[in-house]
Formats: sequence, C-alpha cells, structure tokens
Amino acid sequence: MGRWRTEAAERGVDPDTLVRQVTGRTVDRDHEVSDRTVAEVFDRLASPAGLTATASTFARQDVLVALGGQLAGASRADLEDLADRFLAEQAVAVVADRALEERRWSIPELLGVEQQPATTTTKSRCA
Repeated sequence: MGRWRTEAAERGVDPDTLVRQVTGRTVDRDHEVSDRTVAEVFDRLASPAGLTATASTFARQDVLVALGGQLAGASRADLEDLADRFLAEQAVAVVADRALEERRWSIPELLGVEQQPATTTTKSRCA
C-alpha cells in the first residue's frame, strides 16, 4: 500500500473513495484495463502533449505516475507491467543519468524533431 493510502486510512478516509472524489473516476479493482484503454493512454503519453510536454526526457517513475493518473483502478503490479510495456513499445532510451543511476527516455517523434536542425546545419556546412 502506498504511503498516501496508508495516511488516508489512518485519518479514516477510504483511499478508493478519495480517488473517486478527486478524479471523478470509478475504481473497480476486479476490472482489468482493456487493451483499447491502454492503447489510448499510451498514445496520449507518447504525444507531444504527454510525457514530453514540459521536458524532452522522462524517467520510468514519470511513466508510472502518469499511468496511475490515467488508470486510477489499476493495481501497482499492473502499473509496473504497463510502464515496462510503454517503455518497450513507445519510448526510446536516450541517456542514463549516472549521478542518479537513472535511465531517461523520450518519444521517437521528439527525437526526430530535435535531430532535424542538427542534420540541416551539418548539410549546409558541407555544401
């Protein structure tokens, strides 16, 4: 159980009720997330308005947080599996922050945009 769930329970607040009140979503722990829903969430996270909306790279933890925000009823194990799947299918590893021992990721579309000016500059120098 996450720290926030423990703290909510200690204060007499049902964590699932709190999630429903804050997000407006229905939590159904016995209901698996559909492939269609997962595909839609993955598409949103991999879009320019998704994980790279404010930074060009993201960490696995960012994916977990974003998935948790989109799939309020998913278990931690499901979120872990979906994060691994998202990183394998939708993301490109770009750097490992050695100071933090953290791998950073980006989306292919953003990497393509970032590489265009470098390619254009290189071509104009060679001409």
